[in-house]
Amino acid sequence: MIQKLKQNKEYVIIFLVVLGICFLFPYSWDDWAWGSKTGIERLNTWFDSYGGRYFGNILALILTRSVILRSVCIATCMAGIVYLLNKLSKSGKVGNYISIILLLFLPVTLLRESVVWTAGFANYGVSIFLTLIYIYYIQNIYSDDKPKYKAITIPFVLVLGFLNALLIEHLTIYNILLGIYVVVFAFIRYRKVFLAHIAYLIGGILGAAWMFSNSAYAKFSKSQDPDRNIKMGGGFIKRITDNYFKDIALHGFLNNVVLNIVLLICAIVLFKKVKSQLSKKQSIIGTTSVIIMTIQVAVSVMNAIMNVNSNEMGSHGFPTSLTDPVTILQYMQGIIGALFILAIIAFVAILPLEKIKKSRLLFIPISIGCIMAPLIVVVPIGGRCFFATYVLFIWLILEFYMMLDAKVKESVENKLVYMRTVVAVSLVFFLYIYGSIFIADKARVSKARADIKKGKKIIYLKDLPHQQYVHGANPIWDEKLEWHKRYKDFYHLKKKVYIINKHSYMFNVIDEDSEKSINTQISDPNQSGVAETTTQK
Repeated sequence: MIQKLKQNKEYVIIFLVVLGICFLFPYSWDDWAWGSKTGIERLNTWFDSYGGRYFGNILALILTRSVILRSVCIATCMAGIVYLLNKLSKSGKVGNYISIILLLFLPVTLLRESVVWTAGFANYGVSIFLTLIYIYYIQNIYSDDKPKYKAITIPFVLVLGFLNALLIEHLTIYNILLGIYVVVFAFIRYRKVFLAHIAYLIGGILGAAWMFSNSAYAKFSKSQDPDRNIKMGGGFIKRITDNYFKDIALHGFLNNVVLNIVLLICAIVLFKKVKSQLSKKQSIIGTTSVIIMTIQVAVSVMNAIMNVNSNEMGSHGFPTSLTDPVTILQYMQGIIGALFILAIIAFVAILPLEKIKKSRLLFIPISIGCIMAPLIVVVPIGGRCFFATYVLFIWLILEFYMMLDAKVKESVENKLVYMRTVVAVSLVFFLYIYGSIFIADKARVSKARADIKKGKKIIYLKDLPHQQYVHGANPIWDEKLEWHKRYKDFYHLKKKVYIINKHSYMFNVIDEDSEKSINTQISDPNQSGVAETTTQK
């Protein structure tokens, strides 16, 4: 055991560092619901009319009730993702650092919704980790020898497929496609159907059937849920264009600035290496592909510098008129994003590789497209939906890196000290950001409890610092007081008090007349908009 730990000390270090940072993450937004009586109410109805992410829902219930379990779960999955990407690409120490750096440079929307937000991680982070486990398990379908699987692993693969189908819908669909692909590919290549492959597919189908049998999806299809639906309001064309240009292009491609730069560098160096081996037609395709990737990088960098599309803006934040300059820019960026993924597929297709190796490499960008595809008809979409595709982009970069000349790789390996410096500085940055948030989060809960002891009915709390790094950082004051109530339930605060956020950018948070009005509402909770009832969302 000790010897194993020594051999994998890098992953142990990753685990321990992430574990420490995870302790600093605050619970926020829907975490307050899952970690309070609302979560238990959802469990009591077995999530009927809420959603079929049964495994993810159970994880959310558990992780929002234990900081230790939450931190261990996130650290295990993140270290596991780095480990699996390294094993799949065989990229060694350099590959580990590339993966770590790119994960540290996650766009803020992906970071806060898929890692920091506990309820988000329970679905979006865990799902790609489990998917990578299966991809690693079946990677031998690309080897020269016929795959062999131990009989003892088959029940585990069945359970893996089942649980993985109960996390997040677009990954559920992808894993069914993945299961079918593996069965068909192995049969064509080896003229044999493997029980292990069938087991995963059966597990996935059973899980998907259970997930989509939840009554919530009938409501979504009929647009009976105002926040989540798949009905084509405004028509099919409008839905897919809105979803793609306003969210998928933004979160899936545009915001991945550092990742896009690293991918482009690897592609350029790789193309330089293989260009002499290509036909004229292939060379033109390769050149065009690299140019498109370069344009995508330039657009990503300029967007980040100029902040034309704020990270806070999603499908509800953009104007929709084609005469609006922001909308026109948005459509231009979306077209470039679509060309970007097509350019990657074309670039891989022209590489001088054996057929089986090319099939394995093409699997990655095609998987990215398959994961994104279901999102074209669903609302809402957030950065969290693209954590899986971001991880697969990292895998593609590692594969490109491993195809570079030995001298290039040796040169990169000699510069590991710079990579370590980037990692160290990034970790200090995150410790400062989430350390500040941790202190402020604890302080405002303590203040609320102290004010309640003093008999105050209106509690003024400051917004968290650096709140762009937290999903739903504050118990906002809204008409239904939904998040306001869930915050109080989560922290066991007295029900008949009202919490007002002091925004740092507002001079007068609340005036005297408004305060009198709130006091009246507290004494008469039957007035409109303030009844202390639990609203499920």
